[in-house]
Amino acid sequence: MGTRTNTVAFIDVGSIGGAPSPRNRERLHEIRQSREQFAEPIVSRHGGQIIKTLDNCFLALFQSATDAVRAGMALTEPAAGAGLIRVGLATGDIEEISGDVFGEVVNLASRILGKTPPGQVWFSPATLMCMNEAEIPWEPVGRFAFKGIPGEREILRAIPAGCVWLPEVVENALRSSRLIRVRKGQKPDLQVNAVILMEDFELGSEELKSVLDSMPILDPANIWLVVGMIPAGDRIAWLETGRQLLVGELEAVDKALKASLDDMEKTDGSETIIFDNAALVGFDLRLVGLALPEVPMSGVIDGYTFDLLADGRWVHRSGSAILRVDVTPDTLSLYALVPGLRIAGQQLTPGQPVVLSDGNHVQTPAGGLQYLQCFSGEYRGFLLIDTELKIGISLGNRAEVGREPSPPGLTLPDRRGQMNLRWSSGFRAARAKESGFTMDRALTGRRQAVIKYAREGVSLTTLHQRCGSYVVDEGNLIEIKVNQTRDIATGELMVFGTSVLSIRDTL
Repeated sequence: MGTRTNTVAFIDVGSIGGAPSPRNRERLHEIRQSREQFAEPIVSRHGGQIIKTLDNCFLALFQSATDAVRAGMALTEPAAGAGLIRVGLATGDIEEISGDVFGEVVNLASRILGKTPPGQVWFSPATLMCMNEAEIPWEPVGRFAFKGIPGEREILRAIPAGCVWLPEVVENALRSSRLIRVRKGQKPDLQVNAVILMEDFELGSEELKSVLDSMPILDPANIWLVVGMIPAGDRIAWLETGRQLLVGELEAVDKALKASLDDMEKTDGSETIIFDNAALVGFDLRLVGLALPEVPMSGVIDGYTFDLLADGRWVHRSGSAILRVDVTPDTLSLYALVPGLRIAGQQLTPGQPVVLSDGNHVQTPAGGLQYLQCFSGEYRGFLLIDTELKIGISLGNRAEVGREPSPPGLTLPDRRGQMNLRWSSGFRAARAKESGFTMDRALTGRRQAVIKYAREGVSLTTLHQRCGSYVVDEGNLIEIKVNQTRDIATGELMVFGTSVLSIRDTL
């Protein structure tokens, strides 16, 4: 039997009716029936057919990509009272054999479902190409690598009625009182670093053009237009200006902003650790970036990557990352994984590599990122971005740093897993892989160094015999060997493994 093109939907309805006891087969059967009775009419109404049931999941086929996405939106609408349903969709060729369906697109739809949070509908680029964009509100969520699927895919999500997902940059601006909401007839007094929500405007309208023309010079990436459904051409034209889109209804935006403010009030507080509450904290020791070791590394790895999350943390690999750095013996490249990132004022295209040069600045939802090249030593360079990982040091106190520092201390990242490494050939690499080698464990000691704050100033002493501690001086590395001590100035960069730390004056 030949193949045909369909949209495959995996529908997870596991939250309906509660979780039965595995021993209660009659109850299990009843709940499965109730799930099917809820989902099947919605699937059928949109031209789909449920092919089979897999535990709490249904696999359905649709001839129309638009109908498939609309069915997913109907299933996940909060007003449906259906619980936390999630839907993963992909479009492509399938082969039907004995009432079952096969093909890479079935695997892709299943993998997409595995990434999809409850209450959301995620779908593949092929589904986007086949559906009518003017009928369905949607937005990109990022690029993902899926097991068994070559390369990475940009994944999109539909926006059901009453839903909106606030971008990190908008939430951060709200929490720091930099978010300004603009509606028709308003000409607000704007600050230079404001993030603007343009609400209740139509693309191409004179009202929108007039307000944009009246604004001071702002970073286009900080201007967000709130829209619902939007034709593909209008979307592309707006995004090509460097501005952004927030997809959702105004009422949903109002609710999301209020919920974000409520969460902020509940969780407001300092994450700074202070050694002695009675003492005056004079300095913060803060994690300020990622150090990039040279490769090849001792015949073990020939290259590696790190992913940046929206909260400023660097991890090995994440489906929710906003940016990826890729280090090889010849190049150091940056990949945007979400829209809206800019380097030297230019918009970055998701998935397209950009080779970094000394001093490059990248604007990201996590904040400003700067690349500082290293001109000597064991490192290629450093990607500097402020984080909230810090510890306060008061006069007469000390703080250890390392993977397992003695308290009180600053615990450096100990990223597990090897998915970010490209291995060298040969016995040495094979042995390192089998032994659980990671860059953090190879380059960072459990107790690596100690920072002291005395009346004479701040000093660094290395504790670890093998793992080096460094200070960056005009792009050059100065190694502080074991039991050696060096004075540290405010703002000076210190390198421990893959972590960059700095001292900040708080007085």
